[in-house]
Amino acid sequence: MPNSEQWMWLWRLQIPQRCKIFLWLALNDRLPTNAPTIADSASSPSCPFCHAHETLLHVLRDCPRATSVWIHLVAPHHQQSFFSCSLWDWMVTYLQQPWSTLNSNIIDKDEGKKKDGILFAATVWLLWKERKTWVPDGTSFSPERLLHHMASMADDYGRVLVVENSAPSPDVRNVSWCFFWNQPPSQQQLRVMADSSSHPKL
Repeated sequence: MPNSEQWMWLWRLQIPQRCKIFLWLALNDRLPTNAPTIADSASSPSCPFCHAHETLLHVLRDCPRATSVWIHLVAPHHQQSFFSCSLWDWMVTYLQQPWSTLNSNIIDKDEGKKKDGILFAATVWLLWKERKTWVPDGTSFSPERLLHHMASMADDYGRVLVVENSAPSPDVRNVSWCFFWNQPPSQQQLRVMADSSSHPKL
């Protein structure tokens, strides 16, 4: 496994932080699946949905349920390599290069690559997160709903990046004062909670 410096490619990706942490855990084999371990030799190695041997790659890509999501996204000329490489190669490659039909018409290749990285990260994270809500008979699984959720998440984060990478508005100024509540606000008042984070360009 890479040392801390060799993980910089992951931490520098412009994707949601929760996805970075998830991907780091995935690439370090820290996510639980039904694959049996020495400590838990009694666990079933089978996928509860298709009964194939369950690995992390199966959960995120090769299970028919996951594949039914990806097939809507992956450009035809990428599908053979997309669905055949190892977990490590799959994640490292498709987090950093264009692969989807959704962003294939973007003229700026760097922009398309960035959007596809967000799309990949959002999709694997949601497949993992929502898998526990599915039931074997298929009644709780909807590729369309997951695709809509994924597109919304990717679009929201894309807009965040636009704001982060843009010049500060002239209407924005530093505030050197603060106020506090002497007592809790009433229901008719608006309370805004903030932490001490700051924008590097402000």
